[in-house]
Amino acid sequence: MINLLDYMFYHIYVGARNFGAGRTAFPVGGIATYLCINLLTIYALLTGGELPSHTPSVMIFIIILFFGSIPFWSKKRVFQILRKYRKESDKFRKIGSIVVWSYTILTFVSAFLVFWHYKTFL
Repeated sequence: MINLLDYMFYHIYVGARNFGAGRTAFPVGGIATYLCINLLTIYALLTGGELPSHTPSVMIFIIILFFGSIPFWSKKRVFQILRKYRKESDKFRKIGSIVVWSYTILTFVSAFLVFWHYKTFL
């Protein structure tokens, strides 16, 4: 069974390492970015296009992002993820890449459509 966030972390980590940024801070930032975009999109859908503007909403949002990234701070957890996905076959790697790219495209397209519909950022 694939854990999408773990698999995305692995792909971001490998991509960052290929560009010379081998630390785990970059992939954690990538995962936090995905979570942020998805949470903002859901929030905008639920509130009719409004974005969190008052302090309690912003604080809850930051707390959710903080706790969502905690599993990726542990070196032991990072090494488990890296070991798990390094052994995958080429077929599984291709399927996983399609899943990650699909999730990425859906994340940005859905955010764009929601914010365009409500004219929140435009």
